[in-house]
Amino acid sequence: MLLYAMFRLKGNTFCLDDGNSRLVMDALREADEQGVKVLIKAHYPELPPPVEVSLTVIAPDWPGLVEAISWNIHSLGFNISEIHAFVAENHRGVVHLSIKTKDESEIEKLKNGISKVKRTLELSALGDPSIRRLVEYSISKIKRLNELFDALNKVVQNQDEYKEIVAPEGELEKFLVSRTDAYLNDKTPIDLARQIYTNYKFIKE
Repeated sequence: MLLYAMFRLKGNTFCLDDGNSRLVMDALREADEQGVKVLIKAHYPELPPPVEVSLTVIAPDWPGLVEAISWNIHSLGFNISEIHAFVAENHRGVVHLSIKTKDESEIEKLKNGISKVKRTLELSALGDPSIRRLVEYSISKIKRLNELFDALNKVVQNQDEYKEIVAPEGELEKFLVSRTDAYLNDKTPIDLARQIYTNYKFIKE
């Protein structure tokens, strides 16, 4: 399988080193074997920190893929030391990130963070319409989106209602798009989730 490497942020072509190339090829092979559209795979080196953690995302390619994935990582409070983007067979996008960690606590924080935002990473990678529109907004709104998925899951007991609220063009997206960062940051996720659910119920009535 041929891959074409392209550093989209600067437009320069390059080759990954053997170690990172192997991680990308393993992820592509795993996606093929599982028959999945989206695969998110983190690699944690078995070395004493500080270390660079690698994150590979395989997904259908779309223009905002790199930005959406990198914003999700920035929302966790981490800096990306390298970001590489490829186009593989069948128009699949491959985003490969290197994330610096200073100690064991940061590694654990990153593991927990990636697990927590996995749903949003998957939606981002698929180019979900909500994420595409939110890419135009700030990192803080993407962070709030992650938090509100969890908060709404606690507030909304009916799963059909929950799915409708978080669906593309649902009440969650409308609420986020129409509020300022200052407003969103002034309230807790649970308070915002209750407000979103109240709006949803009012419209339904």
